[in-house]
Amino acid sequence: MLYLQANHLSGLIPSSIRNLSKLSSLGSIPKEVGQLSSLMVLYLYENHLSGSIPSSIGNLNKLFDLELSTNNITGFIPEEVGQLSSLMVLYLYENHLSGTIPSSIGNLSNLSDLELTTNNITGSIPKELSDLEPSTNNITGSIPKEVGQLSSLMVLYLFENYLSSSIPSSIGNLRKLSDLKLSTNNIIGSIPNKAGQLSSLIVLDLYENHLSVAITLRCYSF
Repeated sequence: MLYLQANHLSGLIPSSIRNLSKLSSLGSIPKEVGQLSSLMVLYLYENHLSGSIPSSIGNLNKLFDLELSTNNITGFIPEEVGQLSSLMVLYLYENHLSGTIPSSIGNLSNLSDLELTTNNITGSIPKELSDLEPSTNNITGSIPKEVGQLSSLMVLYLFENYLSSSIPSSIGNLRKLSDLKLSTNNIIGSIPNKAGQLSSLIVLDLYENHLSVAITLRCYSF
């Protein structure tokens, strides 16, 4: 295993890394990374890496943990990320990623933790997503009603965006949700009564929105 996180790496990673065919954990990201069929963990967080995420990363069907956070990575999140069928953790926060969240991420049936905070991501939230933490971006539109189908969702962070419309009543179906942060948006309307069904909820942040109806405390158990 090779871990290179929390350094000051910059410049180019040698393409000869592709010759390490038996490497199961890697701390670098050249385009040749897609040839490492045994790679399961890729840690590159807290460096000064720049450039974009290579589309070849989609070839790593054994990869279950991809952490590229706190770098200077630019460009879009490649659609090919949706081919990482074993992926459980995807950390891309604190970079300079732009564009929209690819709907292909919704194909990642094993994904339990997705963090995209503090980037320059725009557009709306794809209804296909299985776990949501794209806060502090420039996301617009509404929270899709399909969020209520995400039965394993435990954390929903959408704060500091430009979301509008109301909170969908389907959010009450998320019985495992423990942390819900929707603050600093343009959300309107009232808190749906079905939010009282969130029996696992510990944290609820809704401040700095345009909610208009008073909360009936007896509806909530958290």
